Amino acid sequence: MAPRMPDLTIENVKLIFRNFKGEEGPYNPQGKRTFGAVIDDDKVVQQMIADEWNIKFTKARDDDDVVEAYIPVEASYKLRAPQVTMITTSGRRTDLSEDMVSVLDFADIVTTDIIISPYHYDFNGETGVKAYLQTMFVTVRPNALEEKYQGVGD
Repeated sequence: MAPRMPDLTIENVKLIFRNFKGEEGPYNPQGKRTFGAVIDDDKVVQQMIADEWNIKFTKARDDDDVVEAYIPVEASYKLRAPQVTMITTSGRRTDLSEDMVSVLDFADIVTTDIIISPYHYDFNGETGVKAYLQTMFVTVRPNALEEKYQGVGD
């Protein structure tokens, strides 16, 4: 068995392919909450590949597109729920439960910091390291009406 790898903290990470609702899609079964965390440091990408993390690359749709390396991350609520905290640019903090985390699918995200936990897998001859969300702090920009009515009814 492979030695336990430490958790990985990534600050100011760009999130792509957000599916916190867990909607079924061509690459996702129903109920699986996932997103991609872009890794923009080539040295880190190479080390993660060497450590067998499941690094993927976006596809360029035209000549102007930049190919980005990312790690698919699962926000699983089966064994231990991740801590997901949303902070508005005006300073309001909300801990998001499993039922609330889907608001991040369409949020105007300013910045995100995450901690992911590695899980070594060996399934049907395939081996690697899968990333599970442990902690996320996401800062979002509320729209004008959310700002106006902040605190009403609290």
